[in-house]
Parts: sequence; structure tokens; C-alpha cells
Amino acid sequence: MLLTLDINQMAEPVVEKTMRTSFLLRFFSFLEKRLIKDVSNVLDSAILKVEGSFSHIEELSNNETLILLSDTKKIISRFESLNESLLKHNYFSDNSVKEKFLYLNQVLYKFESLLHVASYKDAEVLKTPDEIKQGLAKLSRKNLTRLTT
Repeated sequence: MLLTLDINQMAEPVVEKTMRTSFLLRFFSFLEKRLIKDVSNVLDSAILKVEGSFSHIEELSNNETLILLSDTKKIISRFESLNESLLKHNYFSDNSVKEKFLYLNQVLYKFESLLHVASYKDAEVLKTPDEIKQGLAKLSRKNLTRLTT
């Protein structure tokens, strides 16, 4: 083996590999930015749609609100599992996307609560029997005296 002191021969493989890697990194960075922008736009649209439907809940019939409430609970459970998966894979590299996703989650919970109120506003309220009230009061007094002694 012959030792040569040619800097071009020694450094050229590094330059070639770096150029290819640099191109790939720029390409993946472009794709990531585009994906984040698309996800951000979809989140914005979903937030606006759900918030815009708040005022229309009262126009629905009781049966429609019950069906919509059931569907909303399913969507919320899917969002919870999606959130866990995204956090596990550290998908939220962009804070704005993370904040929008969490805000959409809050909006969905508010939508569910409004649907729940609208669904059960005409439901019969049952009066708690006096025996149960007295039993709860007695248990509370026992626990309170046990804690203070």
C-alpha cells in the first residue's frame, strides 16, 4: 500500500456523502414543514367548524342531540388515543400544532357538555329520598368526628 498525501483523495468521500445527506435532509425538512402546515390548516378548520356549531345545538331535536352526543363521545375517545400516540412518537415538534390540537380537544369537550345539557334538559329529575339524605348526613358526621379525634 502506498501512502499519498493528497487532500482531495482523503476529503472527497466526506464531501460526496455530506452533499447527498444534505439533500435528503432538506427534502425531508421540506416534507415535514408541508405536513405540519397541512395539519395546522386542518386543525384550524375543525376548530372553526365545531365552535361555529355551538349556537345551533338548541335547534336540534332531543333524539338528534342524543345521537350527536354518542358520536361526539366516540370522537373524543379517538382523539385521546391519537393524542397518546402522537405524544409517544414526539410528533408535536411544532408547538403551534400541539397547542391547536389541545385546543381542539377542549372545544370537543365543551361541545359534548353543551350536547349533554341539551339532551337531558327535559329529563325528569328524581327527588332523593329522605332516608338516603339522613344516612349520608350520619356518615358525614361519623367521618368528621373520626378525623377530628
